[in-house]
Amino acid sequence: MCAITANIEAKGYRAGGVAVSGWTANAKNLAELNRIIAAECTDPNTVVVLDLFSNTVTRYRQADDSTALAVKQQGGWHMPGEVVYSPDAELEAMVEKTVPLLLSIPNRKILLPPLPRYTFGGCCDDPLHAPNTRMPEFAPHALKEHLRMRALIKKLITSRRIPNTRILDALGSMTPDHLTPHQKLALLSKLTHKDNVHYTQAAYGKLAEKVISEAHSGTATAAAAAPVRSAAQLRQVRWRGFVTTPGVGKTSNPVPAGGVHSQRRGFGCKTAFETGSGSDAGSSTGTSNGAGFGTRSLSYQRQFHPYRR
Repeated sequence: MCAITANIEAKGYRAGGVAVSGWTANAKNLAELNRIIAAECTDPNTVVVLDLFSNTVTRYRQADDSTALAVKQQGGWHMPGEVVYSPDAELEAMVEKTVPLLLSIPNRKILLPPLPRYTFGGCCDDPLHAPNTRMPEFAPHALKEHLRMRALIKKLITSRRIPNTRILDALGSMTPDHLTPHQKLALLSKLTHKDNVHYTQAAYGKLAEKVISEAHSGTATAAAAAPVRSAAQLRQVRWRGFVTTPGVGKTSNPVPAGGVHSQRRGFGCKTAFETGSGSDAGSSTGTSNGAGFGTRSLSYQRQFHPYRR
């Protein structure tokens, strides 16, 4: 996270980060993180970027087939067994623990999925440490596991109805989508640090660009979600004694004060009305007041009551 934060600041944005080596999403750490975010992110426009699972989903298999987190030995983190990735049930339990934290943050949130670790090698030269990472089929397996875990996190966040949350497409930011898995791995190998855990500065720069893009995308989407129109922009339409207003309806703009005499639910999209100099019953041309419908010829003579479905 520190490397991503530095790259965001280098692009002229104000950013702050909290990074703890070996951090895991336990109850104590989540409570402390909640306190920090509540104190530091008081501006509602602040985008909160979270990396909650990277240190816990990559594990090693023990002699009894249970799994454990990397252990610190001789000044570094080691995997004294085969490298495995958290199965769905285990990952779901991890995500569930973070739900209260995510729900408590009103700001827009960007979650970083766990980046592939040990994709191209193990933790050290010890042949008993991460032995399966030396096999040629492990790199494609690690790539598939990353995609599986990201998809599951996205599904769980959506099912818990956590608002204002995006799951970053981290792999897509570093390797173009149109490439084959073999081509993606070739590029990813050049962006992976020699410790097989971290990534190069070029990779973190790409991730920072993706975070900035997602942040701007969310802002643009929120701004365009409910455009406000003035009374002068709302055109009233009179039809057989009824008044409708294009753009005003159940899910569209609120009625400005003094701008609309009558608001009817369900109008503003497809209410048809007559134009031209013919009589009400005999006119053969008409338009639809919904945006993008345009003028069209009516193939029927019978008119209908605007409130009858």
